[in-house]
Amino acid sequence: MYMSFVFAIEHLTFIYFSASYKKETISFEEMGPVIINTDGTTRQIANWNQMTKREQEVTWKRISKRNEERRKALLEQHKKEEKEKEGDENA
Repeated sequence: MYMSFVFAIEHLTFIYFSASYKKETISFEEMGPVIINTDGTTRQIANWNQMTKREQEVTWKRISKRNEERRKALLEQHKKEEKEKEGDENA
């Protein structure tokens, strides 16, 4: 069975299309947000289930904002590296 996946880090949601082309969504929000590190690796919060609902809300909001900033920085870094690579190939 062939499946393609789309992964949304902020909401930890998988969207996949099965061989029947039926779109299905699986949500893992109870596991907490995925953190994007500055080097592009990811991790999760170990004590997510021990946090209060309020702590989870604040943490989710803060991590979402920081993840977006880090994602943009990583994309810019990638673009810069691609430009440098193109420049080296054209020289």
